[in-house]
Amino acid sequence: MAEWQAAHEETFGIETGEIVVYQTFPEKLGILTANATTPYIIGFFDLAKTGPVVVEMPAGEAAGFADDIWQRPIVDMGQTGPDEGLGGTYCIYGPGQKGLILKNTKKCEYRVPSTTFNVFWGFRSLNSDKT
Repeated sequence: MAEWQAAHEETFGIETGEIVVYQTFPEKLGILTANATTPYIIGFFDLAKTGPVVVEMPAGEAAGFADDIWQRPIVDMGQTGPDEGLGGTYCIYGPGQKGLILKNTKKCEYRVPSTTFNVFWGFRSLNSDKT
């Protein structure tokens, strides 16, 4: 994961919390489990730099996730998560940041602790292609 995070920063010039959208087959080469027709939205948070982050998952046919830097699951979002596709506000915090999330964020439907400061996250559509 750390290599992928570094590649995002070096190749695309993104900073923590920004996303990369993988849409075409050539863009997805090297992603082991990607399929050819699904767009993927991928990013990384460095909670040591940002502090706790708030992720707004919209309602609809989508799924998301957050993993720690060792790719251990932290939370699923969307249809596969606790909001069950209805949308929700996820507040993700790193080691020692629980007090920050409880004090500064009142609209947290789901409080999510991470075991590492670096968090890998992504989203994808689950709707069927009607064409």
